[in-house]
Amino acid sequence: MESKEDRFNRYQNLIQNIVLHETEKSFSSLIENNLNYFRGFKVMYSTNNTKANLGYLQLSDIENKCSTIKKYFYGTGLLFYTDDIYKKHLDSKDVDILLDYSLSLDSNAAEYFRIWENGGNLGTEKKRFECLVRFIKDGESDGFNFDYSFFILENLLDSLKEENKRPLNSIRALKRFDHLSYDRNDFDLWNPYFDESREIAEKRALDAIESFQESIIIKDLLLRRKVLYAVFIKAVLLNLNNTKSMFEKMTDLLTFMLDKIGKFAKTEFYFAWKMLKHGNSFPFFEPARNLNHKTVKKIRGMSWDLFAYRYQEVLLMNHKGEFFIPFFASFDKRYIELSHACPIRAVVIDEVNNVINTCFLDELEFQLDLQQAMEMYHRTKLEDQTKKLERYHSKISETMVDQVISVLESELTEHC
Repeated sequence: MESKEDRFNRYQNLIQNIVLHETEKSFSSLIENNLNYFRGFKVMYSTNNTKANLGYLQLSDIENKCSTIKKYFYGTGLLFYTDDIYKKHLDSKDVDILLDYSLSLDSNAAEYFRIWENGGNLGTEKKRFECLVRFIKDGESDGFNFDYSFFILENLLDSLKEENKRPLNSIRALKRFDHLSYDRNDFDLWNPYFDESREIAEKRALDAIESFQESIIIKDLLLRRKVLYAVFIKAVLLNLNNTKSMFEKMTDLLTFMLDKIGKFAKTEFYFAWKMLKHGNSFPFFEPARNLNHKTVKKIRGMSWDLFAYRYQEVLLMNHKGEFFIPFFASFDKRYIELSHACPIRAVVIDEVNNVINTCFLDELEFQLDLQQAMEMYHRTKLEDQTKKLERYHSKISETMVDQVISVLESELTEHC
């Protein structure tokens, strides 16, 4: 019987082979050459080379239907692997995959729902907003799953402030949208009918906020966002040092993560690396380069944008069906800039060990730079497979992270 450690080692070998596989080559050839590594895992593989009977989804078609909707993946389509899918493929059988779609909102998009439900003016975005409403209700045949839990999570602390009614009103509007009476042939955006009153919707919104407050899972997610914020703000500070090379900054960041956070969070480190090495090439990272009195607030907001990737991993792991396809909706170009900066190539899921890994399009470049930045101290800590799996599931001290963030924010404020 395969041990947890052996399975985890095989899982990592699979990820490494995906990273090394040339994007121009087919997904089928990747599987054929690494079948033992694939066995027992679930893989979502984004590509422009989609000549395979492995359950193909045309991502670009969905984006083209509604300009506010963006995919997380880099390619025009997705291919899928499970043992069962591949067996059907080998038997030359049609592969039908039960796909669930979900559309998450950023705060900007949620604000438009609040304004609309309140009878306000949508300005120049009214046509795009109507397109979004129709897309959600018409969806892929019978409606697109509409998920606003990330908005509640991002605005949870603000929603607890008595003087700030905006988050509550936005959540109320989103709750009411669930009860929109919709017919595609006679729907009038300016005269919507909801079969739920504002009072009932507001009560449901308050119940949602309360349940989020009390949820252990939500508290863990908020802590993970703090970790991302701590790593990113540390990278911003390291980037101010013009006397050190990028690799020296990466080395310092590795030490910071292992000694101060107690974990090596690969995805968080990837975001920091992207900013350190390629920040000048992507508008998304501009607030991290051009410092002013609003920088700390902007970096905090950027950490939420980046955390959307982590949140999609949570949704993917908790999804009970075969595959879950995440999208996000935004009227803000910031999210579009982020998807261009950090496109996803593959997601690999191990439901036995309860682990998930996101591979980005430039993952190989990132890993090569990471290897060059590592010193013996880091290798000793990171390359022991047993310790790696233990660290993956270990708990982080929130008090310690809060203290680290406080020190980092003070230091960054001084620079600004």
